Amino acid sequence: MRTQVETPAAIYDLTITPYGNQVTLMVASDTLPTVTQFALTTSDESLATYFSNYLNGLLALHFQPKMANATFISELEKLISTVLVNWQNNTYPLPE
Repeated sequence: MRTQVETPAAIYDLTITPYGNQVTLMVASDTLPTVTQFALTTSDESLATYFSNYLNGLLALHFQPKMANATFISELEKLISTVLVNWQNNTYPLPE
C-alpha cells in the first residue's frame, strides 16, 4: 500500500510492503536526502499480513492526503516512537 501526503513543504510517500514473513514501511520524499525504511520479520506470513493491515489502519487514521508539515512530522514521530520502536531501521541515500 502506498499513501502520499502533501504538505506545504513537501510531498511524502509512505509505502507498506508485506513480503513473505517480513513487513516494511518506507518513508521517502524528493526533499529528503535519504529514504528511511523500517522492517519487521515475523514468524510466518499470516503474522506479517496482520502487521501490514495494522499499519495500513494507522496510516488511514493519522495521515490525511493534505496536512501541515509540522502535523505530518509530529504524527510520523509518534508512529516511530510507539509502534516502530523495535523494528529494524535502515536509512539510505535517494537514488539519483
